[in-house]
Amino acid sequence: MKFPSGRPSRRTIIAASSLVVVIAVIATVVAVRSGTSKAVTPATSSTGSAHLHIVYRSTSLSGATNGPDGLWVIDDSSDRLVHVSPTRGNSIGRSVAMPGRPTAVTNGSGKLWVASSVADSVEAVDPKTARITSTTPVPAGPVSLSIGGGCLWVASVIAGSVSCLDTGSGSVTATITLPDGAVRLSADGTGVWVTGSTNTLTRVTPANGTSTSGTSGTSGTQPSFTVHTVQVGNGPIGLAVTASAVWVANASDGSVTEVDRASLQSLGTFRIGTDPVAIAPALDGDHLWVADGVSHQLYSIDEPTGTHITDVGTLPGAPRQLLNQGGTVWAALGAPGALVSIDGSGR
Repeated sequence: MKFPSGRPSRRTIIAASSLVVVIAVIATVVAVRSGTSKAVTPATSSTGSAHLHIVYRSTSLSGATNGPDGLWVIDDSSDRLVHVSPTRGNSIGRSVAMPGRPTAVTNGSGKLWVASSVADSVEAVDPKTARITSTTPVPAGPVSLSIGGGCLWVASVIAGSVSCLDTGSGSVTATITLPDGAVRLSADGTGVWVTGSTNTLTRVTPANGTSTSGTSGTSGTQPSFTVHTVQVGNGPIGLAVTASAVWVANASDGSVTEVDRASLQSLGTFRIGTDPVAIAPALDGDHLWVADGVSHQLYSIDEPTGTHITDVGTLPGAPRQLLNQGGTVWAALGAPGALVSIDGSGR
């Protein structure tokens, strides 16, 4: 991502509004997308229902993950990582104070990994001791994390890059600057999918079977990557990877785009809501959940065709993340903050 000359300094941005700035940067990325999107296909619609159960309340949450010992959420109103009981709806044990405004969390290799957007770092947390065990500097503005293909992938929205972090050593083995920037990402076994600052979805894979392991800066060990882009709708932000497709939530278009994983071709763009920002596969694998950032509406959309959309109900807060983990679909909400479980088919 490139800023025009005369932009505020990094110090000024941080001092101005910390996490709000990072979220505002993402919002700006979505708001200023340009380009012509794919033709939007009208979809049949209906109403359905799902049971929404509030598991945990706070002023604001920015993310959640199902760790090796239960649920962990980022409470960005207090800059803490909190262990949550999904049955009692309260925190368990000691929370972890995080530096530099945490914005994303995931788990892997027996650790919790947290992106600190203002500190420009990724912290590894031992869930057993609730202590930070390592801190890894990454490019500016880390806001999204995903593990797959031997990497902890990090999307840095200010730097406009994705980085591969080795979960064993905790070191960055590669950083790829993307022409279209990086806002959200989701990894699979062979690479990573990235939404950025234009109307494209980017696919990053190691070139010619190159290993992603190795120490960055060491001669002969820096992996090489291929980058492929697919045109989607305007304002792509949320994405979900299923067995056959990648689904992209296009916030500026009020649509979702389905991309075939094998051919890297768009299969269609379908109208849904006004500001879809989060998307996740449902438990049955037959449909996806989509959350609208303005209306807070929750939708169910058919997989694989995407041609039937069900209006399920209203979330009790602004959606930040939808995730399918641990046999449950969860919604992490901003103001008012809550962690919500979504039960039912939505049909």
